[in-house]
Amino acid sequence: MLLDTRFGRLQPNAVSHVPVLRFSGDVTGVWYDELDTRWRRKGFVLGGITGADALFVLETLANDRGRRVVSRTPLDLPRVKDVEAVRWIIAPHHPSVSA
Repeated sequence: MLLDTRFGRLQPNAVSHVPVLRFSGDVTGVWYDELDTRWRRKGFVLGGITGADALFVLETLANDRGRRVVSRTPLDLPRVKDVEAVRWIIAPHHPSVSA
């Protein structure tokens, strides 16, 4: 699970076996250090609460790895520098399904 600390110290639901990665707006380090390697394997699903800007970047990178945003919900949190908080899930999709 990815949590964007720009929106405060968000607490994920109590799911003890799910690793939580925190970052502040720029997902570059998370991509290079964690996601790219994991998204090269089968079946990795990712959820998070981030800014819409970070989700845009993740969505673009995910598409290159056979994944897409399957759920997107704007949250009623204060905007940070006019960026909306979004809860989302990115999951693998079959190549025959248009994105």
